[in-house]
Amino acid sequence: MAQSPTFPADPIVDGDTAGGLITAFTFAIADVASQDFDVVLDHKIEVVEILVHKRGGAGGAANTVQVKNVANAISEAMSLNVAQDAVVRNATNTFANAVIDPAAGGKLRFSLVKAGGNAACFVIVNFIRRN
Repeated sequence: MAQSPTFPADPIVDGDTAGGLITAFTFAIADVASQDFDVVLDHKIEVVEILVHKRGGAGGAANTVQVKNVANAISEAMSLNVAQDAVVRNATNTFANAVIDPAAGGKLRFSLVKAGGNAACFVIVNFIRRN
């Protein structure tokens, strides 16, 4: 039986010898004006990687997307000024411990800044579930 998308994996506990799964949230952002998109979390998570897949044509200069724990940045503002189908990573690939683990009921925020051109993208947030 397939697992429900609302219960993707058992929580991973530090020092656990059984291991666990890395799971992902995916979020499609259309070519719209600058705005924030919030997703309420069912479980506490710890973000381990963020990728952005550019869609809908080449991006415009100064267009960015950033992933946040409500108002606190998890990622840097990742440039969307790339060719269609390019994949962008959080360049530093470092995350502040204070913000990478939103609690259950907390919000994961996708902040889009559109200065011109095309801003459509698909954001992938890889994470592990925590207790």
